[in-house]
Amino acid sequence: KEEYSLKISLENKFIGEVVLHNFDYTGGVEVGYRLFPEYQNKGYATEAVNAVINYAFKELNADMVKGRCNKLNKPSYNLLMRLNMVKVNLAYPYLIYVN
Repeated sequence: KEEYSLKISLENKFIGEVVLHNFDYTGGVEVGYRLFPEYQNKGYATEAVNAVINYAFKELNADMVKGRCNKLNKPSYNLLMRLNMVKVNLAYPYLIYVN
């Protein structure tokens, strides 16, 4: 199972991570992320997720990067929207985006 992980650190302290996983036969990959609450809403996740998405396209030759979040998770939803991801499935319990 292939997976890439970027640890997010601030002043040598681990504050979160971004993961590329669920590689599929169509050239797609899913991006996942988590950040400790005290570091949220400061731009760290947006910067890190954007960097990992760029890495997926440029270095791994991904054709599509998918993100998903619970419909009620507004911060995660907003992060995906800031990264210009597009909603592609409304019926599934999670929102799925592609970039």
